Amino acid sequence: MNLRILSVTFVMAAVSSTAIYADTIGLTWKYNPPTAQRIYQADGITPLSGAGTAANGDGFALQLGYYSMSTTSNPFNGTWIPVFGENTSTSLFSVATMGDNTAKTGTDVRFLFSGTIDTAIPGTIAGLPAAGTIMAIKYYDANLITNMLAYGAASNSSWLWISPSAIPPPGGMMFNMKDPGMVYAGGVSVPMVNVPEPAAAALLLMGGGALLTLRRRRG
Repeated sequence: MNLRILSVTFVMAAVSSTAIYADTIGLTWKYNPPTAQRIYQADGITPLSGAGTAANGDGFALQLGYYSMSTTSNPFNGTWIPVFGENTSTSLFSVATMGDNTAKTGTDVRFLFSGTIDTAIPGTIAGLPAAGTIMAIKYYDANLITNMLAYGAASNSSWLWISPSAIPPPGGMMFNMKDPGMVYAGGVSVPMVNVPEPAAAALLLMGGGALLTLRRRRG
């Protein structure tokens, strides 16, 4: 009888331990530049006005994710795989736009997202990348990604993904667009929406082809 009680006690302790000591990792991604440093339009000069109101969720879209074939020399190589933000399966930061912050006071393109990934909460661990993956932040020129005409992306060789663990590192992961050594898609030196959306680029090419055909016919 005593052995049975002891056995049940061990099982309950194991279950309790699993529930209490779930693997976790803190995650913060942000951009809080001075006035002179913003996210810019395609000309690299005009600030992108995409913060919406002070409320969260009505600014231009943001995503945190990675490129499928990213390397330290080219973090934008491969297919874009979003992990947080619009069109993702992760419940944490499912809404992420420029101007969003915890206090809901954003009025420009600054943003701050901070939370905890917890293996005890399945929604926060859906589609997480492998440890060591180089992460990137992608920003768009529209509130809904389906309406965007261009986008940009920022990354850093220090932005390495850390998997949740029983004893996560103090401070967790921090991806800050003010970190030294930032690089941007398209080889530009400032964050800007400089990469045309594929459908828009295709339309431009079609328009150019039609114009060329028209010129040839007139000639």
